[in-house]
Amino acid sequence: AERFARTCKKRPLLKALTADIAYFLRHPIDGVYYIKTGVRGSVTAASILYVVALAVYMICRGLTSFVFGGGYSSRSNPVAILLIAVVPSALFVVGSYLISSINDGKGTFRQVYTVFAYCLSLFIICWPLLTLLSHALTLTEIFIYQLLSFLILGYTAVLIFIGIKEAHIYNLKKTLANILLTLFFAIVAILAVIILFILWRELVSFAGELFEEVRYRVFS
Repeated sequence: AERFARTCKKRPLLKALTADIAYFLRHPIDGVYYIKTGVRGSVTAASILYVVALAVYMICRGLTSFVFGGGYSSRSNPVAILLIAVVPSALFVVGSYLISSINDGKGTFRQVYTVFAYCLSLFIICWPLLTLLSHALTLTEIFIYQLLSFLILGYTAVLIFIGIKEAHIYNLKKTLANILLTLFFAIVAILAVIILFILWRELVSFAGELFEEVRYRVFS
């Protein structure tokens, strides 16, 4: 343990990805405080955690037993599945910061970005274990899988709640308001992108038809 501690002192990134994660999961309130003060965590470590969390989601989705809805079919679109995971998450992080910036939030974007990444630590650690367990359970034991899934995702949600509250030094009411407004922001942003995409596709289709009509009348 002492040797590992000395190694962590020499390699801050290793410390941020091991000891700091363990501390954050055991003491989330103090963990957020130390992230804000720069004692624990880093933007580099947070970026790695985001990438790892995404990889865990994609891989475990494919490797989970088909009994519990895992696996990819021939019709699955990996890019679409990737976007479904990335876009809402990114909008939530950005939206939470933007909402807090107009609602007396104390956290900076760097702090919010880092705190959210550490909130995913439990998911990163436990979800692969749950994926392995899914192959040892039968359909009659689905309640075990569902209970463990609920506990993992539930505690991750609790960590996010604590992260928002402590990062911005909010009370309970302001924290709930921030989360609800952030979800509203994310939904509106996604709907706006979908509408713009549909309009753009229609515009391209109309332009193509117009071009074909003009070419037919001019050159025929």
